[in-house]
Amino acid sequence: APLLAIGALHFAGHGLADRYAAAGAFAVLAAMLCGLIALAALRRPTGLAALRVTLWVLTIGAFTAISSAIMLALPAPLAATAFAALALALCMLNLRLPDSAWRTFACVAAVCAAALAFESTQWLLAENAAWPAWALLGFGLAAPAAQLALGAAFANRAQAPVTTGLSELIAFVLGVCAANMLVRLYFSAGATVFAPIGFVEAGAHIVVWLAAALLIASRSRRGSTQARMGAASLLGVMALGAALFSGALWLTPYWSAHETAEAPLQHAPLGFLAPAILFFAHWVFWRARGSEVRTRIVFAAAAAGLAAFVALEVLREGALPDWASALIAAIAFALAIIINFAPGVVGHGPRGLYGEKNLHRERRRQHRA
Repeated sequence: APLLAIGALHFAGHGLADRYAAAGAFAVLAAMLCGLIALAALRRPTGLAALRVTLWVLTIGAFTAISSAIMLALPAPLAATAFAALALALCMLNLRLPDSAWRTFACVAAVCAAALAFESTQWLLAENAAWPAWALLGFGLAAPAAQLALGAAFANRAQAPVTTGLSELIAFVLGVCAANMLVRLYFSAGATVFAPIGFVEAGAHIVVWLAAALLIASRSRRGSTQARMGAASLLGVMALGAALFSGALWLTPYWSAHETAEAPLQHAPLGFLAPAILFFAHWVFWRARGSEVRTRIVFAAAAAGLAAFVALEVLREGALPDWASALIAAIAFALAIIINFAPGVVGHGPRGLYGEKNLHRERRRQHRA
């Protein structure tokens, strides 16, 4: 009833017509409901467990009130940070007083933070004059990502696999988006609407995905293993697909028509070299962990990228005769194919050992939970 009364007064334009006044009323109501939950839990010997359905009713009311206050008072970037902070607070509360209500609404708050973060991304890409780019990037993406990652750590300590996995996935997505937006701002000099994406910038975005995938996979034993390995695999597939697509576009005039003189890096072969280096790093990583399929795929991608770099470098220079440039390019691609069959490309460890270890580890974690 109080929620409906405040909402009716605000939308009817009577008493609480000002959005900040309505937000303040919602915040006071949320504080009162939280205090009521605390008092009710303290009066029962078994604490929160004795409240049962009452706890859910009061929590729904408090969460709805604080969410309404955030949406009324704060713009999208600050609201994203506020919802991420709310998710973090609920994860910390769940570690101290475990209950499914805190975990459920922590997940809801994380999803709300993600939605508002993507709205902030739209503001950034649309060059919203009311907000500087650094503020949109920091408050709209980076801060929520950091808060949700910290919340996932608390949820993992409380053995809440669903909350941990969801919080980590959203944190990964927001963190990668923040890095991609930073790359976009650098290459476009802030003119995100009018500056086209060049080949070197496309390579930089691929590098971001590969670096994030490598970082996440290397720390997959912490937190939610399934969420981390899924995120790493998805980022790797995205990077591989983007590398193939951007490379295939060299067969058309697309990249030459989208290069701009204002781009800080214009040496096109770097668009092949930088991802190739990261693919090589993936090869070293997965080879050491006995994942044969991943090892072969990333090694082939690294070899193809290096061959394309050599070929484009030679063809762009123009210092050699055409027949010599074509011969060097052909040799580079031939070597890239042949080297895939060289001994030692794949490690000699047991096949599938890394994936099996992760699977058994996750099953033991769920069994303990």
